[in-house]
Amino acid sequence: MVAAYVLGGELKRANGDHRVAFVRYERVLRDYIALKQQGAERFAGAIALKTWFGLWFRSMIVHTMRIPGIAKLAIGREMIDRLMLPDYGFSDAKVEGVT
Repeated sequence: MVAAYVLGGELKRANGDHRVAFVRYERVLRDYIALKQQGAERFAGAIALKTWFGLWFRSMIVHTMRIPGIAKLAIGREMIDRLMLPDYGFSDAKVEGVT
């Protein structure tokens, strides 16, 4: 959703010139996407576990996430969204056929 919003907004700003919009789109999202990819790499092993012990251990970790402050410490900044989205003025946009 974030990527679609930014791409649509940059296309609007660039008056439909996709070459300009794509450059701006990448500039807005590059750091955000890189951080998300780092988080995915970090937690990939926790998704496809191979042993019963691994499954049990992951369950215990998930249960501890309910303790205030633990999730923030354990998960880290890769999972926290702090992206400030540009205001593209979509609320002013008129969509044909929609009232």
